[in-house]
Amino acid sequence: MAFCRNCGNQVNEGVKFCPKCGQPVEAQPVQQPSVQPQYVSQTVQQPQERKPIKPDSGMLMAILSTIFCCLPTGIVAIIKANKVDKLYYSGDYRGAEDAASSARTWTYIGVGIAAISYLIYFIFIGLSGISL
Repeated sequence: MAFCRNCGNQVNEGVKFCPKCGQPVEAQPVQQPSVQPQYVSQTVQQPQERKPIKPDSGMLMAILSTIFCCLPTGIVAIIKANKVDKLYYSGDYRGAEDAASSARTWTYIGVGIAAISYLIYFIFIGLSGISL
């Protein structure tokens, strides 16, 4: 095997020009030039921390609860659900879980208040219709 005197690239026998740098290659094989070792800075990769699964924020249910059920509890549920993504992506996984749980709780409170209100309303309408 021959080596290019200019760039040190290994060239096949019978090749007239170096395929890498284009310089003419002499007919006799030339020893490979001594190459000083280059030390490459290697960064040690730390094992990646496994993130827990992002909790469901419950935003859709909070919005539906606000529209159809109870406005004050629905607003609180929306505010809590909005915090879930911010806390999760900032690394506060426990805070994200707590915010999601709190959003669900406020949504259920709103739905419960609405259900009780509708029940009382229909009972009142039903009893008033019987006495006629």
